[in-house]
Amino acid sequence: MQRVMGSLVRCLSCGDAVREAHWLCARHRRERGKRVRGPIREAALLRALAFDFPICSRYDEFRARVLYAVDIWNSGTKVADIERAHGVALDVTGQMTTTERQSLLCAFVEFVCAHLHLAPASLAETCRDRVRAWYPELVCADSLPAILRGERMLIVLAAATGARDFLVYADLLVALAPVLDRDAIGLVYTSYAAGLHGGGA
Repeated sequence: MQRVMGSLVRCLSCGDAVREAHWLCARHRRERGKRVRGPIREAALLRALAFDFPICSRYDEFRARVLYAVDIWNSGTKVADIERAHGVALDVTGQMTTTERQSLLCAFVEFVCAHLHLAPASLAETCRDRVRAWYPELVCADSLPAILRGERMLIVLAAATGARDFLVYADLLVALAPVLDRDAIGLVYTSYAAGLHGGGA
């Protein structure tokens, strides 16, 4: 997701200056970092220090959390950037799996959609554009349960914006139940998701 907002300027914990895309000053970032222990998987590190989204009541916190998550996600050195920002050196194991990527991005979409009322109107369309780009890559077409986990971001986005660009399993259940049993519908939907994942749909 592209940057759409400016940076927070005061730490939410103490009011000190924040010069990076973050909601905490350097001291409070270090305190957060100390709570994380290794060995830890890359995805778990991102979840603990960049994708740990609360319900925010303030626009500046929401904005700072979005910017930080985006900066980390787009970085080619995610782990090093998080360690540097939080003053830690951890034993980080394992590249992210597709399922872990899916989980982090679903959490991000849920966070953004829960706060659209705080954000500029353009953010809803930006979020929709990103989901449109991410979903085919992250649909995880190897099994129906994996596909349904990925659908979370579609359902959350549709609830928040009224827009959805892909079928979900429930669509096919309603449309095909008169002619196919549930197992067959599952196979049809898995094939549809495989087509999305492979660029065939």
